Amino acid sequence: MREARTWVETTADDAHVRRERATARALRQSAGWRAQLAKGRCHYCGGTFPPAELTMDHLVPVARGGRSERGNVVPCCRACNASKGCLTPAEQILDSLGLADPAAEPAPLPQPPAVPAIGDQRISLSVTPLGNVSVVGRQGGSAFEP
Repeated sequence: MREARTWVETTADDAHVRRERATARALRQSAGWRAQLAKGRCHYCGGTFPPAELTMDHLVPVARGGRSERGNVVPCCRACNASKGCLTPAEQILDSLGLADPAAEPAPLPQPPAVPAIGDQRISLSVTPLGNVSVVGRQGGSAFEP
């Protein structure tokens, strides 16, 4: 079982959750939702499943103020729905990179290999934790210039 994500704040309004669950039940009966299920494709992993094995997932979870409307629900497999929990897709990406929990030490970003440049030159790039890219050095012929 996955460790609880303590950095995610879920202060769900019970009345909102009840309303949205009722709306979701009605949405499951709509032709548009049935057409999405008929495609048999999980929104997250891209796997193909029988329609009965797909669940309705809220991109912005109902427990976090999300609505049961066409633009906020996607079909997904049970495994993806369970692993997503009450995260938004952006938070799910941050979680997978180890960057979501402000108290956690971020995972080191991989350093890219030297990239071939024009001619016989090679350049080495460096990626900062904020995602900025800079040229670290150039290699031309046999000399390497930092």
